[in-house]
Amino acid sequence: MGSEKRGKTGVKGIRMIRIAAVGAAFCLTGAMILQMTIFTYRQRMQTSAPRTAASEEDAEEAEAETAETAETTEATNSAESAEEPALVSETAASGQAASSGKAASSGAENSARQEKSSAAMTAAAAISGTGSAASVSVLTENFMAVAGAEHNNNELSVYETGQVSFSGGDTVLLTAERKGENYVSGMVESAESYLYGEFSFTVTVPEGAGLFPSIWMLSTAGTALPEIDIFEHVGTEPDRYSGVLHYFTDQKRRAYFIYDFENGMPRQYTVGLSWHQDLLIWTLNGAEVFRTASHVPDEPMYLIMCLAVGGNWPGDPDENTVFPAVFKVKIERLEPETAALRQEG
Repeated sequence: MGSEKRGKTGVKGIRMIRIAAVGAAFCLTGAMILQMTIFTYRQRMQTSAPRTAASEEDAEEAEAETAETAETTEATNSAESAEEPALVSETAASGQAASSGKAASSGAENSARQEKSSAAMTAAAAISGTGSAASVSVLTENFMAVAGAEHNNNELSVYETGQVSFSGGDTVLLTAERKGENYVSGMVESAESYLYGEFSFTVTVPEGAGLFPSIWMLSTAGTALPEIDIFEHVGTEPDRYSGVLHYFTDQKRRAYFIYDFENGMPRQYTVGLSWHQDLLIWTLNGAEVFRTASHVPDEPMYLIMCLAVGGNWPGDPDENTVFPAVFKVKIERLEPETAALRQEG
């Protein structure tokens, strides 16, 4: 009996040991699985974190692009768009400001054109003292006051050099005022001629009947056409300005636009012209408002800034026109591809 009990007890002991060993194996296996699970989870978390950050950065960039697009849309005044080159016909039909979509679609094209001509601009700037390579103090030195300029629009004012002043090396001030029963005003012309390039000006314009500030270009050949009007503003229409290309085929023709400020004309704004071999682009505060590929001038032209009083378009001053009146022009970009001292033809 005693030996039989001891045998049964030994068998039970062996069974207990086996059960314990199996349980320990299960526990060890579970622990290993748990560790592997934790390790895999941590690896996944570490891998996914940068992707989340990148996605957030992409979202911020998308928001910035959306905001920029909205600003461009507002700057171009939500005007109607048109197809190019049908945007401008050879008739004197009123042009329309291009839409923000048109401006966006032409952005890459404009950038490519600017990159293509940047080397030429830099070289011209180094030779002529103009453009981005020149010091600011040089800009107004490229312009000279004009006295007794020819009147083509029945203007009432006489241009005198004393009505022109320069400020800060980059700003031109043209002053119109009464002189007895007549009017005197200011005009400047560039001492150089330009062929293609980037031109922009921040303008502060006077308001009032009979006032006509403008920035324009004429051929050095001495002909009336072609003429590029970068900026024209009539004092009786204070909330709009225009740009025009005048040219001649079988008769005088023009391509032009009229831009209306929706919320009234700001105190100052920046107008520009990108002149390429086969394209003219007008801009307002850096955004495209109009373009034409029709009869783009391919000859040297010089710049003119003036403040006319009276004439066929602006009419005569009235009792509400305030004198002296000042047209302020700050030269922002004067970056021709080619520049040379004027040689009248």
